[in-house]
Amino acid sequence: MTASAKTAPRFGVFAAGPDIKEDSLAMMSSRSGRAGTFAGWGLLVVNAAGVVAYPFFRRLTPTRGAVLVVITVAYGLLVGGLASGRVRVGVRAIVGVSVAATLAMCVAHPVGTDLWSYHMNGRIVTEYDASPYTALPADFPNDRIAERTGIWAETPSQYGPGLVAIAIVMSSMTSDNPGATRVAWQLLGALAAIAMVVGLWRQRAPAGAVAAVGLSPTLLYEGVHLAHIDVVIGALCLAALWLLGSRKAFALVLLAVAALIKAPVAVGWLVAVVWVWRGEGRRAVRVIAPSAVLAAVSVIAAGGATMIRPMFEVRDQTNAYTVWNVFRGAWRIGRDSLVGFP
Repeated sequence: MTASAKTAPRFGVFAAGPDIKEDSLAMMSSRSGRAGTFAGWGLLVVNAAGVVAYPFFRRLTPTRGAVLVVITVAYGLLVGGLASGRVRVGVRAIVGVSVAATLAMCVAHPVGTDLWSYHMNGRIVTEYDASPYTALPADFPNDRIAERTGIWAETPSQYGPGLVAIAIVMSSMTSDNPGATRVAWQLLGALAAIAMVVGLWRQRAPAGAVAAVGLSPTLLYEGVHLAHIDVVIGALCLAALWLLGSRKAFALVLLAVAALIKAPVAVGWLVAVVWVWRGEGRRAVRVIAPSAVLAAVSVIAAGGATMIRPMFEVRDQTNAYTVWNVFRGAWRIGRDSLVGFP
């Protein structure tokens, strides 16, 4: 047997090597893909189910704490896994589960008092022909909504005329019916949250981005279940960002409306105005004017200084968990350490 004959089988086996390796890699990739899909769906279901179940745990118990930990971990792994490509779930599936979870957050009765405070702003106008910036919920002790305002009973409205306008519409629809009122405000938050998710989907955002918004425990619990108006503001701001490149005037109007709900958003409006001015020059006046006029007319119609004063009176009130408390505490420590500081 010649040398070439002896080595032929070896070369034949070697030649088949790459095919074997490719088959092995394909098999491993297939298994990895199935594992990623299984993990993605598992995290998606755990996240959504946990968030929907969380409002039904009324008391601060170890079980509620454990559910919160599970939700947080599942959400982090899902969003991070989608961003890195380690887990796989279709965007349409994420949108569908998000919409279902968002609507389910309107089932349980909220434990917060904010939505009742919002609604009372409208009732003070529609039922008592007064201004929510001068009259207090406590001034109407027999009102079924006022009695639910809790810590806000002795506080005038801290929001702009945009929220009061929304509250007037809500009050006209649900009057003092507690059940209809809380569902109406929760549905408003749900529609805002769904609009953001669908908008991201239509803009072809990555799956991780869609999941980060649509399955956010904070957004679903605070924005939809507790009906905090911030989710509506977020939807307006997100829409404004999308439109700022093509329909600048309308985008600025949306930011102005958001600022008329909560005054701090005016900072975002001013930043957008500067950006438009730098790009358009003097022509920017026509772009900026509609939003500026809308804001000015709304503030004047709501009472001018009478409307603004309550906002300054509550400027030191913050959520106990806000990050700004860290800076405020550091500022006070530094201030007190300086001798002779007024």
